[in-house]
Amino acid sequence: MAVTQTAPPAEDEDQAGPEAPTLFERVWRWRVALVVAGAFFVALLLAYRGRPSVLYDDAAITMRYAWRMGHGFGWTYNDLDRTNGASAPLYTMVLAVLGLGLDLPSAARWLGILTYATSVAMATYLAERIAGLIAAVLAAIFLLTWGDFLSQSLSGMESSLAVVLGLAVIIALREQRDGWAGVLIGLALINKLDAGMLAVAVAVAYLVVLRKPPWRVMGAAIVVFTPWMLIATAYFGSVIPFSFTQKASSQVDNPMANQSRTWILEAFRDQKVIPLLLLALAATAAVVWLARSVPRAALALGVCVVWPIFHGLVFSLLKLGDRYPWYLTALYAPLAIAASCAIAVAVNAVKGWWRVGAAVIAVAVVAVSLGTVDRPGGRVRNVADTIVNGNSGTDFDKVESTRRDAAKYLATIIEPGEVIATCFGWFAYESRTNPILETCPLNTRLPVDPPRYGTALVMPSNVEPDIPSTARIVATFISDTDPATQPSMRVDIIEYDFEARAGECEAAGG
Repeated sequence: MAVTQTAPPAEDEDQAGPEAPTLFERVWRWRVALVVAGAFFVALLLAYRGRPSVLYDDAAITMRYAWRMGHGFGWTYNDLDRTNGASAPLYTMVLAVLGLGLDLPSAARWLGILTYATSVAMATYLAERIAGLIAAVLAAIFLLTWGDFLSQSLSGMESSLAVVLGLAVIIALREQRDGWAGVLIGLALINKLDAGMLAVAVAVAYLVVLRKPPWRVMGAAIVVFTPWMLIATAYFGSVIPFSFTQKASSQVDNPMANQSRTWILEAFRDQKVIPLLLLALAATAAVVWLARSVPRAALALGVCVVWPIFHGLVFSLLKLGDRYPWYLTALYAPLAIAASCAIAVAVNAVKGWWRVGAAVIAVAVVAVSLGTVDRPGGRVRNVADTIVNGNSGTDFDKVESTRRDAAKYLATIIEPGEVIATCFGWFAYESRTNPILETCPLNTRLPVDPPRYGTALVMPSNVEPDIPSTARIVATFISDTDPATQPSMRVDIIEYDFEARAGECEAAGG
């Protein structure tokens, strides 16, 4: 008796067979490539023209680690002090390599520009692979007009690299490359332990959509992450960054911060993106719709929905010192993708030529809506102005420039081995071999000698620094900001025991 075997159903439409694409399909794919390339080019131009004049102060903390690592001082903030304060190990290692031949601030700035443009292109591609060309166009529009996403990506911190790695994980899942997805999750965890929320989102979406555990993904992630876990434990004593444990235990809380449990939702409200957030949540229905016919697309969209939810919940419940805006950066791209796919799935449900009209209306409504937010001109015009006129210098740039200028001045007067008492990254970076006495200990644990110099940041709402009688202010730097929008900031450089130093100089005939 002959036995007839029935081939198992393909998990995805991409496994349907080796049929050659039609002419229309080939033209359509070129359109997709042009949209992705166009998104990358506009994002690259926007990032280059909109680059800030100075990086974030926290970026300088990472750069001190990277410089010292690349110049033979080990992975330390102070000599011999193996404290894991760099909460982004992979990014720190990348900077350490770049710093061997490049100026580190410039390297970090260019890395931010390139990863921002790459993340926009990746989000555009992923949206198309989930819900078609309309989703790709909308995802690009959403991200290119999201000003906070641009500013955080160009901050000099690890956030934009985290976004690229996260999107690469979701693309690998969409393309049925589960092994690569696991490798990328492992790298994302090395870059930032926050990627644990991404790993959870992948597991949840995998179980719900494909109804089986992601064994291959998990195995590859463990293989990649385990060596770093062993190395970090042996070198630092723990794979968990000391900076995280200090913040989580309220050892370095900002007394002026008001971090409520709803601060992330408040941040979205201030950015005027609540409608986009609601659209992203509505994409849950699109996941159910796609799961019937294109399970891998549903899986990718499911991760884009679940990842921001887990990430937002964890950072809402944990109190980590202050409402740091870079905690939100990883949320923007998956939310933009989910929102664009929710719209595109609704448009694709329209039959016949009516779908073209629905697509045009959807893109027009989004563009007009974004054109009325953040007046005058709206966000679309803001993008055009930035590309044409460049970054004219925000008040935030002026504040950070003041801190960096003060740090550069101190680096010219301090002697080798003298200690700086400070909490600021720029002072630590500009005097890279001098010991730092941290006034908010995140990167050091071993004691150092008494400080020769200290720093004080004074805002209009702050009290004046309490300076001992044996100390003096040797230099003051004041930010040139508009008082109507940003109160001026003053940075004082304080010399301790200057009377003792004067006596030493006199005895030496100086």
